[in-house]
Parts: sequence; structure tokens; C-alpha cells
Amino acid sequence: MSSRSGCDICVCKEDLPNHKGSLQHRFNFALFEWTKYRRAIVKNRNGIEIEVKLHNIETNRNDLVYKFEEKKGRHGMTVLEQRARDEMVQNNGISYIFTVLNKQRSKSIFLMGTMLLHPNNNFKLEDFEGKMTENTILQLEPNASYSFKVTFNLNRVKVSTFAMPVAIHLQTERLENFTISREMLINIIGALEFNQEVTVASKSPFTSALWHQEISEWNEPLVRIPFQNTFTIPPKYDKIVKMGITRYQSITPEEDISLRHVEHLLHPGYVTQHNYKDFFHIALWVDEKGAELMLQRYNMENVNITVIQKTLLELEVPGLAEKRPSLIRGDVVNLRLHGDHIGYKGVISRVNNLSIYIQGVDELLIEYIRSNPDAEIDVSFKLGRLPYERMHNGVDHCVSSGMTNYLFPDNIISNVGILAGRRLPDTEFFNPAIRGNPEQRSAVESILFRSNFAPYIVFGPPGTGKTITIVEAILQLVKKIPGVVILVCAPANAACDMLASKLIQSKRLTEKELIRVHTDTREWDTVPEDVKGYSNYVDGEYIKPRGFELMKYRVIVTTLILSGRYQNDRLKPNYLFIDEAAQAMEPEAGVAIGLLSAGSQLILAGDPKQLGPICTSKVAEKLGLNISLLERLMKFPLYVSNNVNVITTLKLNFRAHPEVLQIPNELFYENQLKAVSRNALLDPIARICVHDKFIHKKAKNLTEPSCLEFVAVFAKEMRQGRSPSYFNPKEAEMVVKYVSALLNLEETKVLQSEIGIVTPYIRQVYRVKELLAKNNYTDVEVGTTEVFQGREKRIIIITTVRAQYDLLLYDRKYKLGFVSNEKRFNVALTRAMSKLIIIGCPNVLQYDDNWLKFIQDCEAKQSYFGSRRDVRHDNLKQDVMKRLNNVYMRDQQYKKVQ
Repeated sequence: MSSRSGCDICVCKEDLPNHKGSLQHRFNFALFEWTKYRRAIVKNRNGIEIEVKLHNIETNRNDLVYKFEEKKGRHGMTVLEQRARDEMVQNNGISYIFTVLNKQRSKSIFLMGTMLLHPNNNFKLEDFEGKMTENTILQLEPNASYSFKVTFNLNRVKVSTFAMPVAIHLQTERLENFTISREMLINIIGALEFNQEVTVASKSPFTSALWHQEISEWNEPLVRIPFQNTFTIPPKYDKIVKMGITRYQSITPEEDISLRHVEHLLHPGYVTQHNYKDFFHIALWVDEKGAELMLQRYNMENVNITVIQKTLLELEVPGLAEKRPSLIRGDVVNLRLHGDHIGYKGVISRVNNLSIYIQGVDELLIEYIRSNPDAEIDVSFKLGRLPYERMHNGVDHCVSSGMTNYLFPDNIISNVGILAGRRLPDTEFFNPAIRGNPEQRSAVESILFRSNFAPYIVFGPPGTGKTITIVEAILQLVKKIPGVVILVCAPANAACDMLASKLIQSKRLTEKELIRVHTDTREWDTVPEDVKGYSNYVDGEYIKPRGFELMKYRVIVTTLILSGRYQNDRLKPNYLFIDEAAQAMEPEAGVAIGLLSAGSQLILAGDPKQLGPICTSKVAEKLGLNISLLERLMKFPLYVSNNVNVITTLKLNFRAHPEVLQIPNELFYENQLKAVSRNALLDPIARICVHDKFIHKKAKNLTEPSCLEFVAVFAKEMRQGRSPSYFNPKEAEMVVKYVSALLNLEETKVLQSEIGIVTPYIRQVYRVKELLAKNNYTDVEVGTTEVFQGREKRIIIITTVRAQYDLLLYDRKYKLGFVSNEKRFNVALTRAMSKLIIIGCPNVLQYDDNWLKFIQDCEAKQSYFGSRRDVRHDNLKQDVMKRLNNVYMRDQQYKKVQ
């Protein structure tokens, strides 16, 4: 178990003791110091003033300059893309004139030198007065001035933002050294952004204020709250869990005893067969406490609520789509008139991207809000405990049924040789494609005929046909074993629906043999049409079949958490299949596993290299709660040895072009995967440089188009309104350019539905959708990485959004973004079939080794477009550090100017 928390000032992979002394850390620390003191050193002082003006450019031409402003030491110019190209041709670039003026009446100031703080081929500093040399100190008499020029030049101008800090080193007559800095900012925008205004961020409604103790009277909800309180955190452990199971300054003797007991129960720090029950109970309590504390951060004050039906309320919740806060149907919402002592409880009936619907609220409050729509309401959220209750119960059932022996296969078993298994005749396969695929065939035959001494794993990397493999195995079991009952589960409804659809499409199971069990809180209109006839839905409402009723079916499909409804209800399947098992916490998988008894078989299908379980608590992560059962098992020697009795790795990728698969295959799958999609290989789009189609000229030195393209966009990400999410308008505009070029290709027909756009931030999803809608591109699918897991598109465009290094720490804290998240990186890159286009800031992405490899690959293929990245090799880092060391971050005037 690792306790590594990461570096506080940079994103790194090294262990902290070694990292702090490394060149990388010292380089990042220099940048950190620069950011920290920049606000002070940009100010004029000691009688020196710095004037910055544009040179040879008319700033009042509406067709050229959209905005020119000076603010806090930054001198920004916003220019239309095409006009910027024209200006480059006419004036050899965009130049700023820096003038250093000595405004003192009687004292001289010495100009010690000027410097660009970062080497960059796009910027050039020129001493056009010719009086400054490397060893020259220029004396500025009172009222004297000196000027120099910095020019921005880019041959292939793109929609981007370029910044360059300039340092001016000075000295007083008393030999006091100081630095004044200014920054040029070139903002090149496209036509779509020219007239767009970005909403100024408004005050967040989230206050974290606690007000439950101020309530003297509660009005309970008029609907049932769907959870129990059997496995709540024991009071003696509550503070221990809250403080992260570590000694704290105010710990009492009684609490210290409790802490020692918890540490004993957790020994040796990770789950074992012997501590299974205690370990996971504690880990789940830790995660629940983290979720509870996290939810408190989203308490709201002085907000408005809308009555949308007679008894239904709608509340806008910023950040909801990114699960900040994370709310689900059935969670309790506490309401009160601002500052009042009477509280009202409601239950969430629906979660949208931007708002929630609340039902069951007392009619008195509803009528008041209807009559006073501007009424200010305080809101707090209560964590829905039903998933935790069922996971705790599942853990207990796994132990009491003896399944924990099964979940910890003895390492000695790894010495068992490969058993000679029976083979299924070719004519008996339902899916003819599987009989010709060695790995898929082996998986099906092993599930049918193997000896059951450990869980069986179908390791299914992207595009290898994992789902159709387990569908074939299920159908074979139904055919071969009379009366067999098979429970099929997945963490999410989408995966369950897909499994049910595949089974239905086989036309081998009737409505009396297959049932898809839904929770009664699910929206019926979200259920796929072909699944509805096989669902537990009768006469307009969901029914709750009992366990003995489900035993009449051959195949039961439901989510892992919902299967917990039957933990004490006589549902005893012979086989349990868990698809997307790598996405489920082990206790979540244990909800369904707890239904098994001795002799039952467990089959896990998934890919631990893709998105995994999500923990709320970092302490729970350190305990390993974010490690799925599938991933834990795959570390056992029995599975590492690839013993076909317990694991099959699917190796034929039916989805992607070999170029698309190359980097993920090398980074995550030991080059075991083989791209066999003839359609992707022969797709004309793979041989077209789409970038050139909207640049209107052939890329120089492009010998052969690649199906990978990387477009460098240097632009600052932004927030809109009260949302905690980020978007990048310039990247969004580049996305639209690519989509337009793709849809207008003459060489091949591209449909809107064949294009998928992936981004890690929901606000970028909205921004891209908005721009696409203005161009009538409404059938292009846009979503986050999680939306696209398990999906594929002919063409994938990824907009990475992040352009500021310091915000990578924010991403790491909230588990967002692509950088330093190799599982999200892997999922994003492996959705494409024939064309993969990345739009992002290479200077930020290159901090991640995986992204750096992708960028370097595109550079080698000459499919990298846009301004060159800062190649931060050791010599460059030393150069930047040397330049920053010459900056006087803190001088005699520091306290006056900060």
C-alpha cells in the first residue's frame, strides 16, 4: 500500500525523497516562485516606469484588433486569425516597444540588462538603439529613457494564446538591485470567438455552512427514504475515521485505544483472507465519511428553487454533471427558508446535468415557494447510504458463505499445470466468429469445462470482443446445463443494458428465460427499446420480483448494487458473470458475490488498464478500496502466469487502425494486441491529412498522411458562471474547424454520427455542443471520457482543455483531466477506429510521459501542427532557471509593492 501523496508544487511520478532534489523539481520550484512574486515585480517603483506600446499596428481597426488592454503588468492584444497572418506578412510580425523611463528629478538609475525569461523561437528581443551590450551598464539620467523591441513572429498562425514575460534589471545609485517585469500577450482568435462574450463568474452558492443543529422542527418527506442504517459508523470510531485513521493533536486516551484497535483490524494495511470482513467495513466507513464531508462542502445558501409541477421542485446545482456534488436518485435534500429554524426534507427524484428534481417536500413549503418565487432557500444534502449498506451486507455474506476462500486462491496453485480441457465442436458455436478466434474460443471453453478452484477472468483490452465472448459463454451454459441460473451484473445500467441487448439479439432466450431487473427509481424512457419487453415493468410501473420468482429464469441481468436486494431472498445463482468488473470496488462486486454458495462459479470480465473504481476518500484509496477485485486477483502468481484455467487475455483488436492502437498497445498491453480490422486499415480517412483541409495549403514535408494528428493550441482555459468546470474556447473552435473539414471531404463520405468528441470537462462538452449546434452539426456526439468507455467511433477528436501547469494540481486533487491519469488517457485514445485527432497544449501535456510519447510520435510522423512546444530538456530547464535566478524577486521595495 502506497502512502505517497504527491509533490505540493508539481505533478510528478518520482518518490518524494528523491524528487525534491531533482532537476525537475528545482525547475518547477523556480516557476512556482516566479508565479508567487510576479504580482509584486510587475509594478513600477524607485522612480522607474515602464511603457509598452504596439509598434506599426493600427489598434482602432475593428477588422484587425478586437481588444487591446493593459492590466496588472500584462499587455494583451486580441487579433483575428486571418488578419494576424496578413500582419505577419506586412510587418514581419507583431512588435511591442518597451520604454524604460527614469521619472526621478535628481537621481540616476542604471539599466543592467533586459531579458526574455523563456527561450522561444516565436519571440525575439531587439536592442534597436544599439547601446546595450552584454557587459554594458546604461546610466539613465533623470527624465531620460531607453527603448527596446520584442517581436512576435509565427509562420503558421493558429488560434492560440502566446505569452512572453520580459525582465528589466535595474540598479539604484545606492546599488540596490531590482527587477520590473512586463508580459506580452498575443491572443489569436477565430471568427466564431470574435463576437462571443464569456459570462463573468458569479459567486458560488456553495458555502459549506452547517445548520442542522439550528433546526428545532423537521418536516419529514412524504415519500419513503430508500436506505437502512444497519452498518452505520460505530460512534467510538466516528472521529477516528473522520481524522483519517491517524493520530491527531487532540486525541483522547479513549480515542487512542479505539485508533489502536482499528489499526490492528486493518493489519497488515491491505485486505487479506483473514481480515476481509473488518478491513472492508472500515474502508467503506472511511469512504462514506469522506463522501459525507465532501457533500457538506456543497451546502448552499440564499438560492432560488422553482416549482415545476404541483409537488415537484427543481434546484440548479453547479458542477452536477461532473459529480461535484455527486448526487443520485433517492438522496435526501434538506431545505429551509434562509435562516429559519424549521427544516423540510425531500428526496431526489431525478438528476439532470444542471439541476435536480426534488419530491416529497411538505406542501406548506411548496406553496410558499410558488407564491414567493424569489424566496431565498438554504440547502444541504444527505448522503444516500443504500449502496454502502448493501456493500457492507455483501462483505458479511462473502465471509459467512465461505467465498473469501475462493477470492484468495493459494499461490501454490500457480504450480498447477495447464489442464487438458474439452473442446466445443465448431458447429456448436452460436457466434461463428468466436470459433476462429483462439483467445475468445479458449475463454468460452474454459468457462464451460474447467475445474472451479478460482474466479475466472476474461481480460478484455479495448476492441477485443469481451462482451460477445461472455454472451457466447452464457448462451452455451444455458444450452448445456439444464436448469442453470445465471446472474449477469455490471456496475452501471448502460453496461447491463448492452449485455441484455446482445443476449436478446442472439434470439436464443425468450422473455420467460431472460429478465432485466431495474431499480424502481430508473427513468423508464432511458431503457433501450429492445430491452423493455424483458424488463420488470408491468402496467406502467416497476415490480419487485422476489428471489424465488427470479429463480424461474435462466438469465437475470441487473446492476451489482441492485442485486443486493436479494441478499436475504433465496436467489442462489449457479454462475455469476460480472462485466466491466474493473470499474467496481471489491465490496461492490461482493454484493453479487455474496449471493453465491459453494460450487457456484464466478466469471469476471474487464480491463484494469481502463477506468477503475472511484473512491471519495484518499484514505480509502490508500487502503486499496479503489482497486477492483479483478485487478487484485490479476496480481496473484496464478493469474500472472496466464494459466488458461483461470484467465484468458483477448488479443485480437477488431476496432482500430494499427497506428491508433500502437501507443496504447506498447504502453499498457506489452504489445500483445494485434489490430485486425480491415475496415479501419483500408478506411480512406486514415490517409487524409484533415488539418490541411482547413488550412488551405499542403503541409510542408508531409510525406505520408497519418491517421494520428496533433494540433497545438496555446490558450488559457476558463470558467463560466458558477461552474467549477473548465472550458477552452480556442480548442472548442479548433474542434469545429476539424468537424467542418471532415464533413466536407471530397475523398470520402463522413457522417456526423461517425465523429465522437471526447473531453475530460463537462463545461467543454457544453461549449463544443453549442458551437456545433450553430453549424447544424447536432448529430456529432460529444461527451466525457466516462461516456465513451466501451464505445467506438470512426473518428475521435479529443480536446484536452488544460493549458496551465498549476491547475494540474487541481486536477490531481479532484481526479479530473487527462494528465497523470493513465487510465483516462488509455480510454480516450482507444475509442477511435480510423482517425484520432488531439487538440491540446503540448507544453502542459508533455509533463505526462504517456502524452509526451504521443506528441513525439506525431512529430516523427510529421503530423504535429501548430507552434512548436517548449522542448524542456535538461539544458533548457537549466537555461530557464538561470534566467529566473537573475530576477530580483524580493527587493528593498518588496513590502511596499506586493
